[in-house]
Amino acid sequence: MIFTRSLSGIACLLGAAFAQTYQRLGSCPTLGCILPPDQQDFLAGQLFDIRLEVHAPKNGSEATSGIPDSDFTFSISKVGAPGQPAAGFFGIAEPKLETWNFTYFEDLFAEDAKAPVVVNVASKAYRRVALYEPGEYEAVLHYNGTTTTACWLVRDIAEVRKTKNVLLFIGDGMTTNMITAARLIGHKSINGRYQSTMALDKFPVLGHQMTHSLDSFITDSANSATALYTGHKSSVNALGVYADSSKDPFDDPKVETIAEIFYRLWKGHVGIVSTAFIADATPGALTAHTRDRDEYGAVVDSFIHGIVNYTWTQWKGPDVLFGGKCELEFLRSDCISQSTGRLVDDD
Repeated sequence: MIFTRSLSGIACLLGAAFAQTYQRLGSCPTLGCILPPDQQDFLAGQLFDIRLEVHAPKNGSEATSGIPDSDFTFSISKVGAPGQPAAGFFGIAEPKLETWNFTYFEDLFAEDAKAPVVVNVASKAYRRVALYEPGEYEAVLHYNGTTTTACWLVRDIAEVRKTKNVLLFIGDGMTTNMITAARLIGHKSINGRYQSTMALDKFPVLGHQMTHSLDSFITDSANSATALYTGHKSSVNALGVYADSSKDPFDDPKVETIAEIFYRLWKGHVGIVSTAFIADATPGALTAHTRDRDEYGAVVDSFIHGIVNYTWTQWKGPDVLFGGKCELEFLRSDCISQSTGRLVDDD
């Protein structure tokens, strides 16, 4: 019996090892990629970018000729209507073709053997587009005699003002487990009945939002904040973008955040206050658009100037910006308290 169980355990371990594989591009299971991918929701008029990629692996299990189809086409339409070339549909010029290559490991064995797959890419990016009419849309990429289809849902946006101000408080990492733990510690229970409850328990409306990653069940502050502020899932470490396969951390397709929409449409006043350092992903995702949350300089710059590397929505900076890490914005010497001699964010 012990011997049998040992064999079973070894078999399970071997199965787990063989199952440990890596994704070529998390949002793109086929060789034709549309970003935003299938099953995404938009607010009517919400600005976003579209990134198309055609992959041609030179080796590995998906190996092709290694030459991506540079003559791919892309159409979009409301469901039930004939597709139109995307440039004509949005009334913009056809973007230029881009090419690059990237490498990845298919599994742990390939990584251990230092045998990466080389993928050549043909790509285009449609910048600052929007869908204004609510309903269902189909976006179709035609390449190599096959297609990739993304179905998008555009939700209507209320035209009648329902409130004057909105205060959004975010308890970073405050999952239902943490809330339950706080309730257990802070409130007495007798025979399964709490004698008092938290303020959270008294809210008139309670909802849940699943903010985990687009391509895994892992959640970090970046992709969860992106989900909260844009309504779109993203990848781990990404802020306000869908991560593409290029090397540039600032060219990924962007999605407009609720703060950017609020300012663009109504010139609304926006304040950002954080008990974490100000370039952290939770506050940073309100204005930053990069797949690398550690680009702290660019995150801080986006608070003040918005996105400057590509055409994007107008942003003049928040009315209030409070947070830690003064040295990210000023010379370190300017962040020293005259009274204590310590860094300002240490006081």
